[in-house]
Amino acid sequence: MIKLYKRFLLQSFDYNSREDRKEFWPPFLIHILLSFIAFFIFIKQDNFAGDITDSIFIFILILIFTITPVYSAINRRVNDVGSDSKIKRIFDIFYLILSAIVMIIGIYYLNKSHVNEDNMFILFALTTYFGIKIIFLLWYCTLPSNFYKSNHELNNS
Repeated sequence: MIKLYKRFLLQSFDYNSREDRKEFWPPFLIHILLSFIAFFIFIKQDNFAGDITDSIFIFILILIFTITPVYSAINRRVNDVGSDSKIKRIFDIFYLILSAIVMIIGIYYLNKSHVNEDNMFILFALTTYFGIKIIFLLWYCTLPSNFYKSNHELNNS
């Protein structure tokens, strides 16, 4: 299990190889669990060592640590499955729409004058998180259509 998680983290910037279900699911679930624990520890802190900008910077680093390995693992899994996965397309479309809605709401509330610092921090963190996800999805959408092999080609290779 530790070996799989180490491989999961070391291949954070490998978007071209393949990954089977055994290599994907255990480290993915461990990573999500650790990310939730880190997130809740961060949110439950009553007082931060620095000011709000230091807290935002730390939170963005946590988000990047969470996003990068997960996104590359998803891409490796898609490479293994092929591009005919309708579930992946539906997830990308749903996620893109949800991300856009959350970012619009976040920008709307950040421009309101009655928002206090705590709300601004949460809205900024959500907007940043979904903004980075949208950038990754846009990168995924700009790939040439022949970048991934179809299931038929995978079965014949």
